[in-house]
Amino acid sequence: MCGSSTARLWLPTLAPEYDTADAGDELPADWADAAAAVACGRASRILVLGPADVGKTSFCRAMVRAVAPLRTIAVLDADVGQKMIGPPACVTLGRGEPDGRLTLTALAFVGTIDPVRGWTCVVAALPVLAEEADVGVTLVNTGGLLSGPGRRLKEAKIERLQPDLLIMLGDHPVLEALAGAYSSLPCLRLSVSPQARRKSDAERRRARGDAFRRYFDGAMTWTAEANELLKQDASARIPLRLLVGLRDERARDIGVGIVADIDASSERLRLLTPVLQHRVHSTCPGELVLDSKFREARICPDSIRISKN
Repeated sequence: MCGSSTARLWLPTLAPEYDTADAGDELPADWADAAAAVACGRASRILVLGPADVGKTSFCRAMVRAVAPLRTIAVLDADVGQKMIGPPACVTLGRGEPDGRLTLTALAFVGTIDPVRGWTCVVAALPVLAEEADVGVTLVNTGGLLSGPGRRLKEAKIERLQPDLLIMLGDHPVLEALAGAYSSLPCLRLSVSPQARRKSDAERRRARGDAFRRYFDGAMTWTAEANELLKQDASARIPLRLLVGLRDERARDIGVGIVADIDASSERLRLLTPVLQHRVHSTCPGELVLDSKFREARICPDSIRISKN
């Protein structure tokens, strides 16, 4: 079974000169010890696991504040629903600063906030973005789905990411199962955040709306030929306000946009996005439609058809 005793064989002891107050205010003692150990240690790819609402995001922020003064650090946010950086429906990468700020540096468009529906895209994105991070420590935050397909998804993430340290917050039977299945991996078992509380579905939706608003703050609209951007079946209907992934000429994800308007007669569409038009070569449609306040809405059945003839 994985535990702190196993981790201590691999992680260095807490450096006495390290001031754990730099890691954040009122941290649980075991969080501060873990942050200090990573800041002074050799871990380079760390996967954070735990059920929903135990403080995984708070822990990652505390880690950034503690580690950034000593080692370069990035956060790879694999939770497609509740984001600590960047837009939902994406796997995102952010570089950490000593004050705890994260700067979005890359993303992979998933197109859904359902981790099971986005399984393939999420898992495929992890090693690519982790390699792109090119920092001393890559801290990978995950969603709280553990039961049912959640365990298999976490196993897939471990297999593809190949972390050198697992950090588990809270108690859950699946965490115990993963600890046993990957007993060769060093692991730290940490307490739940004292500020952790169960969030309602409405709070989660509001948080996603806030994340989208932050991403689209200062976005522009531009118009392009639909046939140049849409790479899908001609019979597909494109709903207004559909969230789409934006790709460059090498088919790499570079951002997201919202279909602001469609002129079916001229086969042109208008996109709202912070990404400059000259960088966008194609789009990838997602499953989310957002209203004018960036709240999730249903896909309209009478969405406009774009011909590719």
